[in-house]
Amino acid sequence: MATQATTAGRWNWRALLRGRWIRFHTAMAIIIAGGMVLGFGYEFPAYVIHPKVHRPVLLAVHSAVFVSWFVVYCAQVLLIQVRKRRLHMTLGWLGAALALVMPPLGVATALVMRRFDILAFHSTQVANDLAFVATPLADMVIFTPCAWLGIALRKRPDYHRRLMYLATAAIAEAGFGRIPIPGAGTYFYLSNLPLYAAGMIHDKVTTGRVHAVYRWGVPLIVGVEFTSMVLWFAKPVWWVDLARHMTGLS
Repeated sequence: MATQATTAGRWNWRALLRGRWIRFHTAMAIIIAGGMVLGFGYEFPAYVIHPKVHRPVLLAVHSAVFVSWFVVYCAQVLLIQVRKRRLHMTLGWLGAALALVMPPLGVATALVMRRFDILAFHSTQVANDLAFVATPLADMVIFTPCAWLGIALRKRPDYHRRLMYLATAAIAEAGFGRIPIPGAGTYFYLSNLPLYAAGMIHDKVTTGRVHAVYRWGVPLIVGVEFTSMVLWFAKPVWWVDLARHMTGLS
């Protein structure tokens, strides 16, 4: 009886994380959505309500498409949470369409906005601004294979949900990096690391091992993010010249 009472009084973490009311992907979707709302909500008045400079229409299109991705991702997670699988599959076609549009749109917006910001605001740090192009391009380098593989492997749920999670987590720094806290605007990729770690820890706790998607994907993703930061901070001449050419400022 004493043993039973002791066991009953302990937290069963595996059961808790597998439980019906506490779903990992639902919780993470809420966290990511919260970060996006906080970050972009902080800049919304200056960019939309009282803009000092009217930015290219392409930025509005980019914002609408990328916000739609986060909305669809959260909706998809919640649909699985409430066991609406058929509706999840139907909405998935919208997600697939967004995944096809986002990479070229993301690259085009990154280059157009770099050129716009440098010219419109008369940048005195052109090399630094050009080198920064590495970070939004890195996001698309990461997002594209994760999202497209996730869609291709949609009939393998263990791969599908992890790949779609990584695709979303990898671009979440766009929101977290805008939250007005010291260092957020510079070391924004650090906000992604807890998201990746959470997925790996959840796997280890609930299944006893880390899934291959995380074992292979996370090191590659972090490697790309680290490389982009090195290109931005170090500003090697070859990269600045390439960015200058890509933005049409050469």
